[in-house]
Amino acid sequence: MADATINKELLQAILTMTTELKALKVERQGHQGSNEITIDILARSITPFTHNPDSELTFESWYNRYRDTFLEDGKGLSESARVRLLLRRLDASAYEKYASNVLPKNPAEISFDDTVKYLTKFFGRGESLFCQRRKCLQIVKNDLDDYTTHAGIVNRHCENFLLSSCSPDHFKALIFVLSLQSEKDVYIREQLLSKLETEPSEKINLEFLTDEARRLANVKVDSRQGVTQEVKFVKKEPPKSKGKTSANSGQKGKPPRPCFLCGEMHYSRDCPHKNTVCSECNEVGHKTSYCPPKRPTETSKKNNTSYKTQKKKTGNANAIFSVNSVSDQIMSRKFVTPRVNGIPIELQYDTAADVTIITIDT
Repeated sequence: MADATINKELLQAILTMTTELKALKVERQGHQGSNEITIDILARSITPFTHNPDSELTFESWYNRYRDTFLEDGKGLSESARVRLLLRRLDASAYEKYASNVLPKNPAEISFDDTVKYLTKFFGRGESLFCQRRKCLQIVKNDLDDYTTHAGIVNRHCENFLLSSCSPDHFKALIFVLSLQSEKDVYIREQLLSKLETEPSEKINLEFLTDEARRLANVKVDSRQGVTQEVKFVKKEPPKSKGKTSANSGQKGKPPRPCFLCGEMHYSRDCPHKNTVCSECNEVGHKTSYCPPKRPTETSKKNNTSYKTQKKKTGNANAIFSVNSVSDQIMSRKFVTPRVNGIPIELQYDTAADVTIITIDT
């Protein structure tokens, strides 16, 4: 009889426990369903996050806008539900970058506070404090902005400047580095910027940066000493043309045209005939064949004869009945070899007629 009573009580306890477990399961399912409904409602009120540091769209600014939505409106949510809500409002690119950086952890298993910390780190402004402070000091009002808009821009940049943490020594150091604008100071400026970012804030001051700049300048000078390698460039001359002479091959800076005092290829200021007496006009300063009244219209280095000499050789003629041949002396041409885009191109100096059959009287 006693055993039957014990079995009956044990059976009753088992039934009671089973009923309580079913009720707890239903309650949990109801709570999870309630969380999902709340997440859906809150998600509609939150704009998806897209990282764009150039437009000041960082996670910090985005989260500050919706902080109360996560912490106050979502107060009834469990921590894992808040994490799911936060991750749901990241765009595909931001979520992929975040998930890749927290591996091997599962993003859903990270606490809400740590998730916010990681996202703030990964999706910040992407620029140093020095860069933000420099932008603040270089603000210029846009003509299209009204004064209220401009005041907001100034206020935001001043907040990014972190005025409360900028001591007088830090401000002097900032101005010192900003003043190094010369090309020869590029290396020193880069190194000092690195010091501003890595050295403890209490160590940064004008004296420290001055000593560091002096040390870097000395290292730069020392690195150049002892390296005295002489570099010589050999310029390959183009092949000389048939009509060119080699008299001026060693001359520097060839002129664009022959000397008008003697017809040779050099500048008139260097002409050796400046003291030559012309037999035509008895003036000093040019060759007889290049006397201004008798100056030929086409000369060469191989043929520097005057019109008078040519006239004696050819004589007068009223008509020419036939031309059987042309003298090689007359056919000698002048060529120049200018460089076009570094490529030598051979050109005839004078494009006029090589030979004329018009009589002198005409």
